Amino acid sequence: VSTQSTGELNISKNVELQNIVIGEATNLALETLKINGTRVQVLPPEVGNLTNMIEMDISNTCIHSLPLEMGRLVNLQVFKLENLKDMDISIAIMRRTNIIMYLRQRLMNSRAHYRIKLFVVGLEERGKTSLCSAIIRRPQRDRNHNIATVGVDRTDWFYRDQNLITIWDFAGQKEFYVTHQCFLSQRGFYLVVFSLKKGVEEIERIKPWLYTIKSRSPNTRVILVGTHLDAAGALQPIRQAIQELTQAEAQDFLPNIESVHFVNTLQPNNGNMAELRLKIMGTAEKAEATPADANFKVARRVKILGEKVPACFLELERFVTETQLLETNKYYPFPILEHEELVEQLETRGFNIEPENLDNAITFLHECGVMLHYNNYSQGLNKLYFIQPEWLSDIFGRIITIPEVHSWVRQGILKKSAMLMLLRDILREKNAVEDMDNKEF
Repeated sequence: VSTQSTGELNISKNVELQNIVIGEATNLALETLKINGTRVQVLPPEVGNLTNMIEMDISNTCIHSLPLEMGRLVNLQVFKLENLKDMDISIAIMRRTNIIMYLRQRLMNSRAHYRIKLFVVGLEERGKTSLCSAIIRRPQRDRNHNIATVGVDRTDWFYRDQNLITIWDFAGQKEFYVTHQCFLSQRGFYLVVFSLKKGVEEIERIKPWLYTIKSRSPNTRVILVGTHLDAAGALQPIRQAIQELTQAEAQDFLPNIESVHFVNTLQPNNGNMAELRLKIMGTAEKAEATPADANFKVARRVKILGEKVPACFLELERFVTETQLLETNKYYPFPILEHEELVEQLETRGFNIEPENLDNAITFLHECGVMLHYNNYSQGLNKLYFIQPEWLSDIFGRIITIPEVHSWVRQGILKKSAMLMLLRDILREKNAVEDMDNKEF
């Protein structure tokens, strides 16, 4: 029951209620909100706009965490949150009177982050790299002289001032599929690319990609893109196949398909490409993920672009992007730091990141693609931090046995001596072989 005259909204014990929406039309003079005894799982960030709130009761609901925006509720005097299962431990152990102060402090010490990943996937020779170039209007190579992508190519695309979409162009050769998982994350969305000139059979060929995306990132958004429009045959059978795909019984195994676009990448300024470009921007602004600083797996999801993250996360991002490798580093001149080296260099350069926040900050930057870290204890991999993701991609590309790269692997085995030769080959390109010869690996 809502009574605007008293400023109270009481919808308690409504067992069918699972979501609440606070829009622009919501009575901002609301003083009392009672949703206790409902099945509500998430308090939307907009609850922070109800600055006249005096009493709130969310007891016996399914809420797991509180949005930082509740730190604006400075007039809240009565806050009931009994019997909440799996509540964030930092909130659960706190005195009720200190919760709003705690959230307010977190909110003040947070900054908006505007980076998201766009994964471009599909089989080889589907025009993915040309598509990436057309999206950002980068000059392209002649289609007749295309070179297959090796591993992963990464490109930064800024739009509307601060928004950054990092485009990850994944190689289409099957030999690389096993390495792709090292670069995927939930903080992004996908372009699944197929070739219109190869006919209706292409829709069957993209199904494995769609199933993989669904299994890895169930809530992610996907845009289907058909390339080679200028060389395509009949389009109606392809449109029909896509419609059948999205309406089939197997739809439960598919990700959220936002839209379908047919483009000619040789004409980056035409209407089809402009429409795709706008769709990518719009999808980026709608994409959601688990909050960056969540201490456990929570039901709440937030928009990726503009998400408020602890300031120390951005401090670590600045350190990674600005860091200069030291000759004293164990793996110098390669862009790898051990844990002790990372901590020491952070302290030396005046970056104040508390130990309890460092792990969360590293996980966040891994998800964003700024650095890479894997919690795999085999051979001490969990102690290594790769501060240039494109370098690791390059290493994978040189190891995988395809004609475009050296055949270092023999019958599935890469000897240590061959690996050292490979590393020397990389350094020779940068005239840094002597730096490696002075190290023991």
